[in-house]
Amino acid sequence: FITKAAEGEDTTENEYEGNSYLIDQQDDTALGIVDSTVVAASDEAQFKAIVDASSGDSLADATGYKDVSGQASDDSVFDIYTANEPILKASGEDQFYSAMGIDIADSASLVSMVPGKDQMSLETFTNTDSDIVSGDATDLISSFPADSVFAAGTAGIGENITKIIDSIDETGIEGVVEPGELKKNLDEASQGGLDVRGLISSINELGFFVSGTTTENLGGALVLTTDDPEPIKNALGSFSSLAGLAQDAKVKPLSGGQTGFSVKTPELPGRPVIVALKGDRLVLAIGTPAANQVLDGNGDALADSTAFKDAQAALGDNGMDMFANASSIATLIGEQGAEGSKEAADFFNKFEFMTGGHGESDNSLDIIAKLK
Repeated sequence: FITKAAEGEDTTENEYEGNSYLIDQQDDTALGIVDSTVVAASDEAQFKAIVDASSGDSLADATGYKDVSGQASDDSVFDIYTANEPILKASGEDQFYSAMGIDIADSASLVSMVPGKDQMSLETFTNTDSDIVSGDATDLISSFPADSVFAAGTAGIGENITKIIDSIDETGIEGVVEPGELKKNLDEASQGGLDVRGLISSINELGFFVSGTTTENLGGALVLTTDDPEPIKNALGSFSSLAGLAQDAKVKPLSGGQTGFSVKTPELPGRPVIVALKGDRLVLAIGTPAANQVLDGNGDALADSTAFKDAQAALGDNGMDMFANASSIATLIGEQGAEGSKEAADFFNKFEFMTGGHGESDNSLDIIAKLK
């Protein structure tokens, strides 16, 4: 195989510690065999490093690798391992993660592609230690319209953001905010009558969806659920005043038991922006039907669709974070008629759905594409 791969190339044959390999004189890549493994290395030094690792210190001795490697599926066609700490330090983002209370020491991640009879899965796992927990937003996503093209959500928003605020306020972020400044700035912003910290802490779930069957009737909404609607209710007046400052915007209070307002603009004829609070839900929606579906349960929901039920079954015990109706995406792309749109539509038409969900107990995330 290696000999045939090198045919017609300007190569030199070398040997290191009993392992023969070829060096491409044009780009210095190396191709050879180490023990029973074919190795393609970016240069000769990397090939030699792999030879050294085969009989000396290797990833098998690294704490992060030990933590995550056992999570790889026996059926995976490839696995990608990353050591997170050196990457974050090199990018300068380690201080940011540390300020958020996320311990990146010896942290690592593993991604495995696992084929099935009628689906492809990306299974990810990390050993990163964090107080930030992503709750299960499956119930919220399932309440979105049945014709949702894409939907996503997460839970524990207020609790997590409050933890991040506390952590950053305690340690600060060098060059960005000093210790003790963040809460002070948020409290100063609240002096105008908007309780910023109270508003944040009251949020439970956050989700959004895009719905519709054609580009003409596309709608969507951002949805918040709350354990305490009062801070959000008190903030609606401020939001309404801000919306009224927009040029050509017509702001009108809502009726029918909904607290909030609608905004009509020339850019969205026939589809007002609805900002409404009802019960424990705040909705920022494009179009009245999208808002009514989420607030009043009008029309069929995703929970009633076969594709959504199949997606839940595919995720098993994992909570759902994302759902995409591949056929609907293909239809919308095909309508555009742009260059490459037919190929993109044909690709999505091969799938019934795409979904993603995490396991709350094992830091895992699975992304699944179900073939038709």
